[in-house]
Amino acid sequence: MLILSGVVCTALLLDFWDRFILSGKLLSDPKSRVEEEKYFSENYYVARKLFREKAREANAKLYSYPVNTADFDLTVDFAVFRQSKTKALLHISGTHGVEGFAGSAIQTALLERSKNLKLDTDNPTLIFVHALNPYGYAQLRRFNEHNVDLNRNYLSQEEFNTAMKKDPNANGYMNIDYLLNPTAFPSLRENFWLNAFVLLMLNKYDVLKRSIVSGNYHYPRSIFFGGFEKEASILILENFLKVEMNLNEIRQFCVIDVHTGLGPAGYDSLQLSGPSDGKLGMQVFKDKEDQERLHTGRNAGAFTGYEHASGYITTGVAALLPENTTGLYVTQEFGTVNSILVLKATIEENMIYHHFPFLRLSYAEKLRDVFYLHQSVFWKQCVITRGLEVFDQLYGSLILNQQ
Repeated sequence: MLILSGVVCTALLLDFWDRFILSGKLLSDPKSRVEEEKYFSENYYVARKLFREKAREANAKLYSYPVNTADFDLTVDFAVFRQSKTKALLHISGTHGVEGFAGSAIQTALLERSKNLKLDTDNPTLIFVHALNPYGYAQLRRFNEHNVDLNRNYLSQEEFNTAMKKDPNANGYMNIDYLLNPTAFPSLRENFWLNAFVLLMLNKYDVLKRSIVSGNYHYPRSIFFGGFEKEASILILENFLKVEMNLNEIRQFCVIDVHTGLGPAGYDSLQLSGPSDGKLGMQVFKDKEDQERLHTGRNAGAFTGYEHASGYITTGVAALLPENTTGLYVTQEFGTVNSILVLKATIEENMIYHHFPFLRLSYAEKLRDVFYLHQSVFWKQCVITRGLEVFDQLYGSLILNQQ
């Protein structure tokens, strides 16, 4: 009981720090509050409406593709500014559903700023993908309508077959399945904090994180489930790029996939994945502060433990392009609350979704609150500021890097 009390107290202190101490910076400037708030929406439907309005005002070409789920009006939306045929910048929000609030807000700000954009065939084509996982965004879930993690789902069928044949415990996932995928409310002995404390005492944090985030391709009701085949959202993205873009002409391509939940609150980490041009990355993100945020692998900083994860959106898109394409494939990850709190909320929401759906609303809102600090002006300012900065850095690099 003494250990349990200590663990619970520690968790409460972490929660207090993330929710109140950090949020204390937040409410002092009403003017900045209004300025930043206008880009953020309270739910998926409001966000989609705002995205479409801003796209029309900027004279972007709009496309909407329905994701067929019963009783919901869900679409993946694209806004395109056609310029160069050989250079393009792809910006994605909502890959992880409930994380979409940040990426959607950045896109709204970028589209608002693009009202005066003069199209120039020497400049890169811009493609904004709004809510790649609309079900998760609308229902406040990290996973999609089939409980699939879309950032583990962009694989070829051959890669799926290989993943399904692999030992589900290859990275230790099944060793902690009892913690990750409960089917009922825990007893005192099964308490999350107590079990997490024991696991952290017996294992290195990085090892545990690797076991969790590597996911699996075997258990459809589990967290970080990668699926058995490409999901509808992935096919929509892939088909759009193949049909609407002449990919054979592409020579330079950049991707920004916006996420939340890893790292310090308001601080964004940048992961270069796929066949990113490392030298170009160092040139684009050359300032000391940028260098501190930049991670060129899946095993550093906020991305520690991700080296065995597969099916990333960024690498899937890169695989569509000609081999001689140069570019950067960036995951921009904004920190929110402590990662243990993020994991706990993810586990609880997934259990409730599958086993106690009549109780889901409060758990869905808790999940939203660990991925979207909607009461924090400080956090929202960081999201908009850094979202625009990283976009401009990649856009500028595509303009300057002539081939």
